[in-house]
Amino acid sequence: MNLGEIEKSVIGSIMLNEDKFQDVAGIVKPTDFFTESGCHAYLTISGMYGREPVNLQTVYMRADDRHKKWVLEASEQITSVNAAAYARIVADAAKKRRIAKDCAVLVEKVKTDSLIGPDDLLHDLLMLYRRELGTSAKKYDIASAMLRFNGTVKQNRQSGLGWKTGFPLLDQDFIYYRPGNLWVIGAWTSVGKTAWMVEAITRLPDARVAVFSTEMTEEQNIARMLANKTGVSANVILSGKMLDKHEAMVDAAQSEVAARDIMVVDDIRDVDEIAMQCRKMKHGGGIDVVFIDFIQNLCKKGYSKKYEMMSQIAIDLQCLAHELRCTVVCLSQLPNSAAKEDAGILEFKGAGEIAAACDVGVLMERAKNDKRVILFDIRKNRHGKLKKLLLKFDESWVRMDEEGESA
Repeated sequence: MNLGEIEKSVIGSIMLNEDKFQDVAGIVKPTDFFTESGCHAYLTISGMYGREPVNLQTVYMRADDRHKKWVLEASEQITSVNAAAYARIVADAAKKRRIAKDCAVLVEKVKTDSLIGPDDLLHDLLMLYRRELGTSAKKYDIASAMLRFNGTVKQNRQSGLGWKTGFPLLDQDFIYYRPGNLWVIGAWTSVGKTAWMVEAITRLPDARVAVFSTEMTEEQNIARMLANKTGVSANVILSGKMLDKHEAMVDAAQSEVAARDIMVVDDIRDVDEIAMQCRKMKHGGGIDVVFIDFIQNLCKKGYSKKYEMMSQIAIDLQCLAHELRCTVVCLSQLPNSAAKEDAGILEFKGAGEIAAACDVGVLMERAKNDKRVILFDIRKNRHGKLKKLLLKFDESWVRMDEEGESA
């Protein structure tokens, strides 16, 4: 297939199944299409998606007369294709065209302008490189930075400094889920990391949340959310063998949870695929807080050594939070060295970069005199104070609440 046919396949696939627009939206832009008709059709679909049905009839009716024939041909093109893969071909072809064009301009500049210096040329090349990596070439002078700063302050004045956690003892000290922040919550197995995550999600009723679970299935995650709401055991809920009074409670909780803007993923472990899903959610309506349970189960292609891979994953997640202006919260295991002696430092299993990259680092441990009580020890807070909270499970072991602060 030539590039024109590939572009028709991308548009044809979306007209056949409008949900495929979500698969390609974060990959290709309208200006990436080589054909004018492809660009026009993609722009038309972008304006329609989410507002009205997207199919051959609606796109054809909205298309300019000079592009209607192309739209019809796209509908007849092979559509049983991987739309995302074909979109990448379109995007890559556009990138090569831009690079070739800009390099030609630079070559011509060297030929015609004898005063251009090597530093100027390298600067232009760097700008080209940054643009094609998707990094904005923003101005870094203090006046420009101050304009961006004031815009952020104005936005925070209207909507708040990130999302409140719902834990009053954290919120009173402005320990929020801030845009661009990476949190890491570490504990031994069976201390209550996942229980805390479920509790944290239920305390974010209006936030747009993504949950990437590497251990529990989506059914188990949903059962634990319903258990948190009702006090009924997650295992009992999942078994379907509930008392009548519990069934009514669970049904009501299902309606409440189903109305939330939550994405639950249990079959993705590659950090790059996680990033792609988050970008799609960002494009599709926004994303505020991402929970990952847990970081040591993630992987990244191209790394054979675990330490190097975990170091890069930590950096990638930090960059993802910055890029999408969301908070990424990772649950983490602790290293074996932490069992020998608590030296008061922050460390997580896998790589020292995990603790270095996080903005908020927490260690959780069970109290020795009461297994229901958990010490929530904030040992790193890049933007605020350190605190030690006492959280306690209720009698059903499915909810947590604050007991106060620890000395």
